[in-house]
Amino acid sequence: MPVLIFAQENLFVEIGPMKGHYTDTTELHWFLLSESNQKKLDLPSFGSKLEEFKKAPHYKDMSIELESLTDSRKVARVKLTKTTSNTKDTLTFLTGSCAFQYPFPLNAGGKRKRLNRIFSTMAKEKADFMVWTGDNVYYLAGQWNSYKAMVNENIRTRLRTPNKAFLESCAHYATWDDHDYGPNDSDGRFKLKDTSLAVFKKFWVNPYYGTNGNDGVFCHFSQQDCDFFILDSRFHCDKKGGYIRLLGDVQMDWLKEKLKASKANFKFIFSGTQFLPVEQHGETWGKYSIENGDFMEFLEKEKINGVVLVSGDRHYSELNKKEREGTYPLYEFTCSPLTSFMDPSYPKNQPLRVEKTAVRDQNYGRIKIYNEGKERICRIEEFDTKGKLIWKYDIKLSELK
Repeated sequence: MPVLIFAQENLFVEIGPMKGHYTDTTELHWFLLSESNQKKLDLPSFGSKLEEFKKAPHYKDMSIELESLTDSRKVARVKLTKTTSNTKDTLTFLTGSCAFQYPFPLNAGGKRKRLNRIFSTMAKEKADFMVWTGDNVYYLAGQWNSYKAMVNENIRTRLRTPNKAFLESCAHYATWDDHDYGPNDSDGRFKLKDTSLAVFKKFWVNPYYGTNGNDGVFCHFSQQDCDFFILDSRFHCDKKGGYIRLLGDVQMDWLKEKLKASKANFKFIFSGTQFLPVEQHGETWGKYSIENGDFMEFLEKEKINGVVLVSGDRHYSELNKKEREGTYPLYEFTCSPLTSFMDPSYPKNQPLRVEKTAVRDQNYGRIKIYNEGKERICRIEEFDTKGKLIWKYDIKLSELK
């Protein structure tokens, strides 16, 4: 039964519904609500939105969680139980990272408007869902030291018209990176990490966050013949005295356990930190040599097939391929940035990079799973802000065994 009375008239919808985690039988939806419509008389009431759900023939039950966000705003999570399930042979999802929302004018030509156009383009994709791989907002000038400032930055970002339209266009999953977690390159020693986690959980609708006794944003979910593992490379990261561990022992054990139990054809592992490259500047999992080496050994020893890595952070995009003796190669699709500046120290010579996949402009990625049986294919595509295809690369299921 709903925990909120439908007729409550003082709640109005600023954003939503934004679809979050969904299964064959349930869906989670997120709303940003205002307690007053004095400034925007055209805001729809929350009750009217809920009535739309109630009238839909494929929903039978509804429950609502309401939570205060600020003095005048709330978030609502609506869980719907479905009566029907749509099964498809094709699965399409988007990915990207580094969505800096410029708080200052750029140039008279309207560059800021052109950069934010990418979200209008992505909203037209009709994808099943989006996986955000970090820096989904940018905390600036000490905003990471205040709950109120972090919340306000998330609200400010989401109320931009192109962002709002995209958030309402498909389902969304997310992990974080340093700029939507805390200060630049911050790790598990960040003093307000619990506050940052609380804010993140208010704005995203992942299936769960961490495990009992081990906080963080890591989680997993399944869609069709694919399993998805979202990692947290901040909350338990330890760089004290060097690159010690990125995930931490408990999260690593969780990941190994879930991978061993997975029967999926494709196993996508998402991280805000790049996995494979070691040579260039900045943060990569490869620099945490003990933890990274242990994981690579685990994949080979346990014969974990079908793994594809997806990351962000770098402010450039590329497809990397790591050959492994006696087993299949590991592919990593790094997709960045959505709107942020380019990395001026971009590595021209990356030994693992697949030829002609480097992109040094704002972009987003699309991954499509299609065909049947042994002919199942994972197609990775890169697009510019207007939706023009930059490159595509097919990985056959048979190549990942």
